[in-house]
Amino acid sequence: MRNSSNGTATRSRSRKQLDLIEQQKDIGTMMELYEQDVRPLPAMLTDPKERLLTANLVIEEALEFCVAMGFNAVEQEDGSIKLVEHGRGANLVEAADAIGDMLVVDLGAANRLGIDAEHVFNEVNRSNMSKTWAHCMTCNA
Repeated sequence: MRNSSNGTATRSRSRKQLDLIEQQKDIGTMMELYEQDVRPLPAMLTDPKERLLTANLVIEEALEFCVAMGFNAVEQEDGSIKLVEHGRGANLVEAADAIGDMLVVDLGAANRLGIDAEHVFNEVNRSNMSKTWAHCMTCNA
């Protein structure tokens, strides 16, 4: 981080930016080493066990993030989930670890489904930006 001319902190442009294409390829290579499917084209998983495994991996890491932020997930009578403070406080290192794990399992899920994560991210970001700053030229709103 460095200070800009107006005194606010900005990220240095010299740092390597997250490259979703390369990251997704790296995760795909790891998956292939563990003999997991990496689909070349989008397709829903047909095997319920594969779908359950993929969903469980995503949920497990999301729940680890919640715990790192100081919350436990508690199932409500109606089946919904409510986050309640666990009283042990939040932990930045554990939160960072959970974010890294979430990136890995999310890119792995994208690989299993044959989804181009960068394309999806760019479209979601464009859509979100157009809602917030309708005049934004970079999001083509």
